[in-house]
Amino acid sequence: MNPPAFDNYSVPCPHCGATNTITTVDIPERMQIDCSACLAPLGSWGEIRTEISRDDRSAAR
Repeated sequence: MNPPAFDNYSVPCPHCGATNTITTVDIPERMQIDCSACLAPLGSWGEIRTEISRDDRSAAR
C-alpha cells in the first residue's frame, strides 16, 4: 500500500500579507481556511483550490 501523496500550496493573505502553506491529502471542499498569522478567513478549500487552478492556467498562457 502506497502512502498518500501530499500537495503543498502557498496562499497569501490579502489582509496581512503572510504566506500560508496548505498541505493537502483529503480536505473537504467546505473546510474553512484561515490565515495562520492574523486569523482572517481566506475562504473555503474549494474556493482556494479553484483560485489556484485559475492562476496556474493563466501562468501557462
